[in-house]
Amino acid sequence: MPSIRTPSAATVLAAVSLAAVLLAPWAWAAPTWAAPAAAALVRDGVPPTDAAVAASLPRYLQGRSAHFVGWLSDGSLLISTRFGDTWQIHQVRAPLGMRTQISFEPAGVLAAAAQPFSSDTLVYLAASASAGGSTTTTTGAGASGTGTQLILEQLHDHSLRALTDGSDRISQPTWSPDGAQLAFISDRRGPGDADAYVLDTRTPGAIPRLVGGAIDGAGWRIDGWSPDAQRLLLAREAPTGNETQLYVADVEHGTVSPLQLPSVAAGRAAGRARRARSGTGLDDSTALRAADARYAPDGRGILLLTRALATDGAGGLGRQFLHVSLLDPTSGRWQQLSAPTAYDVEMFDESADGHYLAYTLDEDGQSHLMLIDQQLQLDRPVASIPAGIISSLRFDASGRHLALTLESSHS
Repeated sequence: MPSIRTPSAATVLAAVSLAAVLLAPWAWAAPTWAAPAAAALVRDGVPPTDAAVAASLPRYLQGRSAHFVGWLSDGSLLISTRFGDTWQIHQVRAPLGMRTQISFEPAGVLAAAAQPFSSDTLVYLAASASAGGSTTTTTGAGASGTGTQLILEQLHDHSLRALTDGSDRISQPTWSPDGAQLAFISDRRGPGDADAYVLDTRTPGAIPRLVGGAIDGAGWRIDGWSPDAQRLLLAREAPTGNETQLYVADVEHGTVSPLQLPSVAAGRAAGRARRARSGTGLDDSTALRAADARYAPDGRGILLLTRALATDGAGGLGRQFLHVSLLDPTSGRWQQLSAPTAYDVEMFDESADGHYLAYTLDEDGQSHLMLIDQQLQLDRPVASIPAGIISSLRFDASGRHLALTLESSHS
């Protein structure tokens, strides 16, 4: 049955050599927009709060933690560290090295991404002032007119360049593999929208281009770029189930198509004609479903975190649990990469050369790191990682080092 996972007392960031642990540090999930206040609760038979227990909570809730953000090309890490009530970006140049603060936003940084092949450039998402002069908080508290702003920073002189005007709410800044373009999700068309945009960062003052508009109230999530930077892999919430439906956006032409198996895609033309007559937008009935997805390094295959496309190993568990599979959407051929197991795969990452695939298993509320050598076809656990909850799993450009965030009561 699904395990219940709770935050731990501390968070540690780790960078792992494929042979040894290099750094004892952690990973970062950007704060989400604040939910509306809940209605008043009626307490009946609930004992009063224990003052001694309440007094002990700050050591767990207000501790300084750090989260992995990304790799710079010189091998240093970008991390997010909480100071007081805000999150700021820091650089760590060596294992157990000193953190150097590189962002100083008054309301904190919500997300950040290092530019590929660069040791000098990153983009981060900061709360911006509203038209009325107020500023959003790190939780994005939702007064009308508040927004976020994409900031490009050059580390050699700490110069800042605003990429957007701060009038909209932005999330998921994602660099193209060549480091020239930035994809992100925004509500700039209207409140509640979650559209996909692409911005050319090489041109000062460039206007973001819409490549995927929200349809029928369902917005997009960016799962990644194709290696040639011509396509975006997008996902949106499915009508049923916990997995999302996958689509491919043509960045140049702004067209979006469902990711389908060849047998299904054969009827796509007829489906488009029906949708044109009915005005119902994209046909989501045949789009592949996955909890996460990204392009394989060859640009043809797509890695899927899914319950579909499963083998019947591990005692016939088949499609009961999430696993990692590789799909060729042109031929329809697929291969399950993670070993059949009675646990869900939580997340995965593949090295740029395709040599290694790392993934984590949720085993009774704790993460277990697994590493596949795809050349030797070996799948084995990484026993040097302490017990805890892992997040933000990512290889560096060389494929020799893996960074992650580890939450543990002993860190």
